[in-house]
Amino acid sequence: MQGVRQILLHGIVSLNSESTPWADLLIFPIPNYLKLGYGRDMELERKELMYLPNKFHCQDRKAIQSLMERYPLATLVTIVDGSPIISHLPLVVEADSTGNMVLLGHMPKANPHSRHIANSETTIIFQGPNAYITPKWYEKNDVPTWNYAVVHCKGSAKPILDFNGIQKCLQKLTESVERHSLDPWEFWLPEDLNTPADLTAALMGFEICVTQVKAKFKLSQNRSQGDLKGIITGLNTRADDYSKEILNLIKTHTNLDI
Repeated sequence: MQGVRQILLHGIVSLNSESTPWADLLIFPIPNYLKLGYGRDMELERKELMYLPNKFHCQDRKAIQSLMERYPLATLVTIVDGSPIISHLPLVVEADSTGNMVLLGHMPKANPHSRHIANSETTIIFQGPNAYITPKWYEKNDVPTWNYAVVHCKGSAKPILDFNGIQKCLQKLTESVERHSLDPWEFWLPEDLNTPADLTAALMGFEICVTQVKAKFKLSQNRSQGDLKGIITGLNTRADDYSKEILNLIKTHTNLDI
């Protein structure tokens, strides 16, 4: 039954209250009025939130920000008339003048999402590394599982429609993703986009003011020390980057006694 429960416990969320240091879960603080509470209302709130057992609840702000920056291609979901509009866009993590988290991005104006993102709350999903965990690595036979790390944000977008603002969005993204390159590409605008009329007709920038951050690092924290050591040994035999990253996260975020 324990193995079956593991399969059923693969959702994602975060719980927050005034009695819990919710601001500590955030890279940047959010206003108190945006915080959710425990208690009787939690059953209703759970419809909006994603499931997160305490063992998998990441509260490490540096780890959260690192994942968002390392995996900047986010999934943006905005509900319009009861149906989701979904876009996959690279984002830059910043702080505004008051220290709150903001996400900077852009999209083609031809994308229908551009007409709705400013009118509704948007959910932003950053998907980090993931790896299959085989029961062959456990001390005793059980069911397989999947380990992964994700960050979910919610917020409202402010459109950026002027030439300088859109160009700034593009330049900041370029600088962010090129910063580790030994020979970084130097930002420029091609001929068909280098005038205000052309750029503003083709693209829209946006800034999302983040009101909620939730992080789930599911790293077999519910397994025994023997199982964790077996998982470490098993992941060490794999050559793919994701398995290596999950291995490093397990070493960092579990109580593995090695």
